[in-house]
Amino acid sequence: MPLGKVRLSADTGGTFTDILLLDADGQLFARKVSSSTESDSRALRDGISGVLEDTTATPGDVSEFPHATTVATNAVLERSGAQTALLTTEGFCDVLEIGRIRLPELYNPLYVKPKPLVERCLRLPVPERMGSEGQILKPLNEDAVIDQLKAMRGEGVEAVAIALLNSWINPEHEQRILELVRSHFPEAFACASYTISPKIGEFERTSTAVVNAYVGPVVKQYADAIYHILETLGMTPSMSAMQSSGGLVSTKVALDRPVHLLESGPAAGVVGAHAVATGANMDDCIAFDMGGTTAKASLIEGGSVHQSTEFEVGGGLSHGSGMLGQGGYPLSIEAIDIAEVGAGGGSIVTVDEGGSINVGPESAGALPGPSCYGLGGTKATVTDANVVLGYIDPNRIAGGAIQIDHNRAVEAIRRDVAEPLGIDVVEAAWAVHQVANASMISAIKAVTVRRGRDPRDFALLPFGGSGPVHAAEIARLLEITRILIPPHSGLLSAVGLLIADHKSLKTRGIYLPLPDLDPQTVGSLFEEEEATLATELLGSSHSDALTFERYVDVRYLGQGHEISIPLVHTDERMFDTLREDFNQAHKQEYGHAFDDRDIEIVSIRVSATTSRANTQAVLSALSQTTDGQDSKPHESRDAYFGEEWLETRLVTRADLRGGKHESPMILSEYDATIVIPPGCNVSVDSAANLIIEVT
Repeated sequence: MPLGKVRLSADTGGTFTDILLLDADGQLFARKVSSSTESDSRALRDGISGVLEDTTATPGDVSEFPHATTVATNAVLERSGAQTALLTTEGFCDVLEIGRIRLPELYNPLYVKPKPLVERCLRLPVPERMGSEGQILKPLNEDAVIDQLKAMRGEGVEAVAIALLNSWINPEHEQRILELVRSHFPEAFACASYTISPKIGEFERTSTAVVNAYVGPVVKQYADAIYHILETLGMTPSMSAMQSSGGLVSTKVALDRPVHLLESGPAAGVVGAHAVATGANMDDCIAFDMGGTTAKASLIEGGSVHQSTEFEVGGGLSHGSGMLGQGGYPLSIEAIDIAEVGAGGGSIVTVDEGGSINVGPESAGALPGPSCYGLGGTKATVTDANVVLGYIDPNRIAGGAIQIDHNRAVEAIRRDVAEPLGIDVVEAAWAVHQVANASMISAIKAVTVRRGRDPRDFALLPFGGSGPVHAAEIARLLEITRILIPPHSGLLSAVGLLIADHKSLKTRGIYLPLPDLDPQTVGSLFEEEEATLATELLGSSHSDALTFERYVDVRYLGQGHEISIPLVHTDERMFDTLREDFNQAHKQEYGHAFDDRDIEIVSIRVSATTSRANTQAVLSALSQTTDGQDSKPHESRDAYFGEEWLETRLVTRADLRGGKHESPMILSEYDATIVIPPGCNVSVDSAANLIIEVT
């Protein structure tokens, strides 16, 4: 890699900000710094400055800067987004309230739907009507729209979402309203549903447009702060952002469609996990990411990452399945199929009136953080429990940047858990550890058992700062027999950013029953979208440097939900292969198929990606990294594993090269702690991956 091709990546999480730099010689340098609830940009600036100090590279050498952020997700979870208004077809102002009939808690009569992100008084009717075939039934009343825009100014509106009935088939009215907003209310962030999710499904499309508008100003503010940091540091790299689909896109494009930045960090982690699994010849594994705030799970099956065309955010269990729906706000966009629960290292532990231990979803975050950090936090957290159990080295988190106070952890667990339950502190800490494991298992089951997959058929690939602490016990509970932990497992999202493709996607809503399919027409539609994507990614329609993938969203005639399947042929073979592939996909997803029922296409989708040229270079650099600590094979400390305290060896990966080693042992690395309980065999492969066999 010639000098000047220095690549920097950053993953801004709720608790830590992770920075990786791949220098001109193919070496990786890492920094992990505490995120700040005051200013994400401050943590980013400190991390970038710190990692540059460790190298010979100058700020001007950095050519690329892919990054991932939780800012959009947090805005939804914390309801801290922009004051948003919705312009919608007259008579359809309550679509967000009505939603769908599906409920995540079928037998809970007290269940309450999440409150819409747009207040009722700001869901404003527009006189117009578009027919189901795209015909104009009632012309758009532009004067009424202008009057609505004037009224918004007095309500402090910062963002405007536009979602009209049947605009997926004919966006003419939405296009005109978008022009009016930009002309008469230019200071507001504005978006129209046809540019975000031009597909059938009124509720999902409206919800997607609203969330996009809701997070737009927040993401813009965050991006401006990053630009300022880079400018202050003397850096002018090509900047890109990770999307929920697992592909990078230029920050400029991301600012127009910020909803695609939801699950940005977790998606980057899955990209990194997929690359590591492929390098280890592991085609089937569960990517399990546990950070300071949440735990996430995703499936890698047959060497491919599972994708979804819809998912939900803001519920107790965020996921990408239409079958589980409505724990949060539905989004009709392409995304890696990730299930997420509010259980991380910083998750706050409480005991309810019934004497049950609850973990999360509230988190202590970076500030004040867990009690053991000594930064002002006083509430018990999962990290405090793990400190009490002897898992976490007081001097090794982020290379000693965060000091752990064991006494504070003991006091927090005693006060918040042990005393309310009338049990010993160690017993209370172990109970917290088990409850956290159970919560995280629900995320793993959401992407396996609820998809008809047996977790025992997969290996577990844990990452994130806390994932490897809990991985072995989770694997044992799920009867998973193999665990793979790569170097820099606590920074795998930042690794994924250095590996990820640049990727862009386009969706077009259509309605084509199978008997009406004309392969030539379908092929022409795809070619139009591919030319548009080439221009977006490369600045021209010349697309030789891109790889295109074609998909169609298919359902049985009259069905209420669809399945996305790859389109292999656009000739006369289309009819037979399409029906066969859809029936097979439907059976795998829902357990049955109707071989004799007609099918229909409701949208086409195409993705364009650049070649993944940097994967091997990044994996090679990853395999050569160490945790920066000297091997001390004779060190040990006591750790608790559910029945008794055991003397536990403290080792590094270097100690484990050559043959298999028996547990228990703990690896305290720069970015993560790896806890290996009794009853496991451990080895290290040629890529420095830790291989744990759970017996």
